[in-house]
Amino acid sequence: STDKDGRTPLSLAARNGHLAVTGMLIEQGADVDSQDNYGQTPLRWATQNGHARIDIFQLLLDKGANMEATHMGGLTPLLVTASDGREAMVRALIAKGANKDAKDIGGSTPLALAAAKGHIGVMRLLLDNGANIDAEDAD
Repeated sequence: STDKDGRTPLSLAARNGHLAVTGMLIEQGADVDSQDNYGQTPLRWATQNGHARIDIFQLLLDKGANMEATHMGGLTPLLVTASDGREAMVRALIAKGANKDAKDIGGSTPLALAAAKGHIGVMRLLLDNGANIDAEDAD
């Protein structure tokens, strides 16, 4: 079942920071890659709002959530977490092999988005793990 925006119970649990509920829903077979009407997955929801929690994010990754799934704007979880300065989530994605040079529809990479917002720690993580410092955006 979904709400009017196509969000599943798993997406809502991840969005609202409920680790135990997220785990139970996954154990019961919830689709970790379900997309709402806007293309957002539970992994994406785990990165936003005031409830962003690395434990829920890591659980979804460990259960096979697609870390390259994009939603509106061509944003992958790494692009979003780099832009938001969420170092622990960026580290988790890099450890799982996320594409460090993915580009959004404007051609921006995680490194460019982190730089634009002054997230030095995220920039270091990306550069230390092989992100392309010379990648160009569409501008």
